[in-house]
Amino acid sequence: SVYQRHSAVNISSDGTKIVIGGIGGNSSGIVRVHSLDSSTNTWTQIGGDILGDTVNGYAGGRDGKALGFNVISMSADASLVVTAESGLGNPYYTIQRLNIFKYDPSKNSAQSNSALPNFGPARWSRISTLSTTGQFMPHPQVALSADGKTMAVLRNTNLIVYNSTNGGVTWTQMGSTLSAQYLRSVHISANGLQVLVATNA
Repeated sequence: SVYQRHSAVNISSDGTKIVIGGIGGNSSGIVRVHSLDSSTNTWTQIGGDILGDTVNGYAGGRDGKALGFNVISMSADASLVVTAESGLGNPYYTIQRLNIFKYDPSKNSAQSNSALPNFGPARWSRISTLSTTGQFMPHPQVALSADGKTMAVLRNTNLIVYNSTNGGVTWTQMGSTLSAQYLRSVHISANGLQVLVATNA
């Protein structure tokens, strides 16, 4: 199961898909995507559990094992999901890497080899990563635009906005880095042209 502690949730624009990040029964991080069956009014998991990359030491944060439990976002149609990893042995707030997973309806089995482009559980393949190594993020946040082309990331006291022109495979920084103290949360408009940031100052 996914526990509520340090959890995060997100919902698709039509309300039929949700993504949940939490700490599982073995204290490791888990991200799951669910779809609503309107005929039975029940939620069914899409594919397998999205877990950390233990081969490269990115199993995640808390107790060296948590992935994405409090930093997740997704596109409006839930075809792209962003998760965060903190790195083996690091506390959950020291985010080391962001992972972008894409829904693949033809993928019927998990790929555990992180060196391959379709790494991830059934139905989900990691298509890109963004390194945040060395960035202390006491309040890590990420926001993905509705079309999945623009992503706003809080790194420490910095806000960085990225754009992708190839479906999330590569990301390029847009404009300059915005620096401010006590950045707390970030939201992005559906078209990715406006970014809202909350501070504690």
